[in-house]
Parts: sequence; C-alpha cells; structure tokens
Amino acid sequence: MTATRGVEDALRGYVPPGTAAKVGKLVKRGPILARPSGGAKVTIMTCPPHGAPQ
Repeated sequence: MTATRGVEDALRGYVPPGTAAKVGKLVKRGPILARPSGGAKVTIMTCPPHGAPQ
C-alpha cells in the first residue's frame, strides 16, 4: 500500500469531532457503538467455583 492510498483510506473513515454518527438504533458510548437497553436491567450471574458446596 502506498502512502497516498493509506491517507485516502484514513480520510474515508474520518468523522469530524462533534458530529454524531447515527447507525440505526445504535448510540455512541465513548469509543464504541451500543444498542440502548430500553430500560431493562441486566443481571450477571456467576457459577460457584468447581467443587464448592451449593
């Protein structure tokens, strides 16, 4: 890849700061795009260690 081609590819993907890119229902949360939860709570359940009493 030549330097010119690298710069052209970088400029194609550039989004100026302050502009919100809308992609369907996704919203920007810092450096990532996330789908809004819609108010539902998420619970993370963990399993007990192997061999532990339940």
